[in-house]
Amino acid sequence: MTTKPSQGSRHLRALRNILGMEAASGFANRAVAGGLDGFLRTLLAESAHESGLRPLADHGLLSAAYGDLSLAQRERWAKQVLRVLPDAPPTRKQAPAPAPPQPVTKPEAPALTLNSPVELLRSVNRPSAAKLAVHNVTTVRDLVLLFPNRHLDYSARRRIAQLQPGEEQTVIASVWEMRERRMGRGGRMRNTEGVVGDETGNLRVMWWNQPWVAANVRKALAAASATGAPTPLIALSGKVTAYNGNPQMDSPEWEVLDDPETGELMHTGRMVPVYPRLENMYQKSMRRMVHEALDAITVDGALGIPDPVPQEAAAELHLMPYGRAVSQIHYPDSADDKEEARRRLAFDELLVLMLAIASQR
Repeated sequence: MTTKPSQGSRHLRALRNILGMEAASGFANRAVAGGLDGFLRTLLAESAHESGLRPLADHGLLSAAYGDLSLAQRERWAKQVLRVLPDAPPTRKQAPAPAPPQPVTKPEAPALTLNSPVELLRSVNRPSAAKLAVHNVTTVRDLVLLFPNRHLDYSARRRIAQLQPGEEQTVIASVWEMRERRMGRGGRMRNTEGVVGDETGNLRVMWWNQPWVAANVRKALAAASATGAPTPLIALSGKVTAYNGNPQMDSPEWEVLDDPETGELMHTGRMVPVYPRLENMYQKSMRRMVHEALDAITVDGALGIPDPVPQEAAAELHLMPYGRAVSQIHYPDSADDKEEARRRLAFDELLVLMLAIASQR
């Protein structure tokens, strides 16, 4: 016997379909005639009496002014919506469940290798895989050999009182406030405004046209607190500006720290890679994918990638091992390690060129 789905359930299914169409079109805002914002306003009105829509409204995702977002911001918004969306409800009444089968031990997933498709990485979804494939990045090997163009040096960690305007810096502080703030005519622009502080002072932080950051930060803080650790801190890395004579960070990279002493940072507090721009791929997504790929092929602390130069020759030439060079060119431990990795990889490129010339002769 069929049941009539609620208005909210129909809207949730429609929203899922629309997000799929938006991803396929590169988030061009063409999935809904006249743009997505009108549909989002309808959902916001329904959320007052539809429990399935309420989490989206609580996270500020139904009033994000989708048409005003950049393509990268639209992709980030869509990913956050998919995280918050409840599971799709069934459209038919289910028959009584049969007796549960005997438990079957599932075989462990095969370990990833250099030749594994990138789709097997947890951080790579279907739209991301399609964007990577356009640039011939289809395997884990292709991904780890996609080297960054440059690095942002976020390793300069300072107290808030030591911040210098105009420089890229990192602070680790407590979150005093994190909220959505409406600005512009009629409150059309919805931003995230935060105040963080350490023992030397406070710092204003703004994420422009990204209202969902406030909910994400609060959620990450709650998750870190649930581990039983001391009050979690947040790491912020970016350029410092001055606002009414006080320091401010605009749209910085951020990470909530479970353990400020031992936690590994990916987007802050270190030399952070900047990858070639691939089909509007967000840098934070690129770092997450490459970082997971590197972890997947690391065995006993060493990157499992063959070294084309014999060990004796590499040692004689004072070359960094190839696997370590690949790892360090993405996430260098220091400026010296980054330079040694660059030197080793440049040697390999020159070696291939010289061998090609020799073979022609």
